[in-house]
Amino acid sequence: MKNSLPPLSPVTIISGKSSQKYTLSLGITEKQLQKVVNYAQNDPLIIAQTSDPSRFSSLTRAYEWIEKEEKVFFTISPEKNLDQLSGIVWFEKSPLPAPYSTVTNPEDSWTFGIRIYESARGNKLSFPFMDEVFKKFWELHPKKSVWLSTRKTNLIAQKIYKKFGFTKLGTIPDKVVYLIEDRT
Repeated sequence: MKNSLPPLSPVTIISGKSSQKYTLSLGITEKQLQKVVNYAQNDPLIIAQTSDPSRFSSLTRAYEWIEKEEKVFFTISPEKNLDQLSGIVWFEKSPLPAPYSTVTNPEDSWTFGIRIYESARGNKLSFPFMDEVFKKFWELHPKKSVWLSTRKTNLIAQKIYKKFGFTKLGTIPDKVVYLIEDRT
């Protein structure tokens, strides 16, 4: 099962409003995945906003989730410490949920998740992180649509998604669904 993690490959350096620089990498290490599991169980903001608490309820469960569908992971870590984890993005091949499932071809549709962890929050990293991640994702998977759903109460995230270029498709119980098309 441990062989299922994509290797970590540094892509670029990003920074937010602080002078702290972060390494953006394609892939995820087992140490980082363990941190994702830990944050999922102990970070109040992650707990409050996550749509699937079972996904990272244990390392075993995380590996099971990883192996279900094709995924692409990106992580950010302090520049000189790649074992640390300041944020994660994942893309998962997945059709849009009903009633929006006919908006795009299911074969061309991926879902997107992002988490910025407490040590990096407030540094305005979401936008530069997403910008670099989407460039690289569309380089690897051109012409793919990406959707997400977020809680209706997650107004900060919704503001970031709209500013980034996501289009609001509508709502499903307790969530808002957004879509973005390849901009390359």
